[in-house]
Amino acid sequence: MGILHTLFFLPTYNIFAFVSYLALNNFFWITILVIVVVVKTLLIPMVKKQNKLNSVIKKIQIEIKEINKKEKDAKKRTEQTLEVYKKHKLNPLSPLLPIFIQIPIFLSIFVVVKNIQNNLLNQDFLYFGGSFFSNIDYSFVFGSSLTSSGSIVFAIAVAASQFCLFCVIFSKNPNQNKQIANFMKYAFTIVSGVVVFSIGNAVALYWLANNIFSIIQDLFLIKKEK
Repeated sequence: MGILHTLFFLPTYNIFAFVSYLALNNFFWITILVIVVVVKTLLIPMVKKQNKLNSVIKKIQIEIKEINKKEKDAKKRTEQTLEVYKKHKLNPLSPLLPIFIQIPIFLSIFVVVKNIQNNLLNQDFLYFGGSFFSNIDYSFVFGSSLTSSGSIVFAIAVAASQFCLFCVIFSKNPNQNKQIANFMKYAFTIVSGVVVFSIGNAVALYWLANNIFSIIQDLFLIKKEK
């Protein structure tokens, strides 16, 4: 059915099925939190490697600043900037790799959650036999239903966590362009709140838990590096 279906959708579906079956009263929010912990734990080696690249990135940015000061031609600036990355054997997109990897995982979770809510999932997708998703409790600890959307509480919580996460990420590199950093912080904070308000509480909970885990993880790694 396709590589994304095989590598992301099926494993995600089976993890949801297994954890939901084991969870007390099949509480759906427990399943979502377990998924977050599993995904973020698997990405820890990549995050550690990315943090080791921070010192290299800082050196690169110093060289790029010098290029921008000396070179007025935009085309030549771009060429020289790429040469700097090549010299240090670093891909310009490497800092975004963990984000790119999580996109198909996030989309798989979104599809699985929506299909579970609408009873559209096929039992043939399971790796193992058994009756799952039979008596799932979609309520959340704060009284919100994870099958609904339009929660202002979730929207504010996700937006706030997104802002805090960007603050932690950008604190790793104080030499970066502050205008770009501020734009990303405020723009993505607003966007995340708006998106979460419309896509549904279940995915919003995953997003919120993912941000909180990332903040704790990054703060721990920053402290460990000092």
